[in-house]
Amino acid sequence: MEEPFTDYYKVLECDRNASTDELKQNYKRLILSSHPDKMVNRKENFLLVQKAWSVLKDPYKRKQYDAALFCLENDETLLYDSISIKDMSLTGDAYTYPCRCGGNYVLRNFKVSFNVIVVCEGCSLSIYVEKPS
Repeated sequence: MEEPFTDYYKVLECDRNASTDELKQNYKRLILSSHPDKMVNRKENFLLVQKAWSVLKDPYKRKQYDAALFCLENDETLLYDSISIKDMSLTGDAYTYPCRCGGNYVLRNFKVSFNVIVVCEGCSLSIYVEKPS
């Protein structure tokens, strides 16, 4: 039986756009309040808070987790990766990123001020492009 997907942002009581510092503050507060030495029958919650922090504190794991969470919430999208616009190459008047199928993801309006999903020109995969910071 497959384990249900856990929203680690809810576990840490944070917004998905929370900074690492905000996540860390909430982690510390929650880990103290749910510590098994202080609270009887709270070990599961304590372990869940630890797991959430271990994923969200690491930029690479957080990126993967965010992509998986996005796919779960948007089940019609086949999300291949989550990248920054800085990971894309500027080619002429568009940003491009290679797809595993051999095609390219092309973002023609590169004055993007928000996160966007870009579909590969050669297959049905998509990437999530994070806005520039």
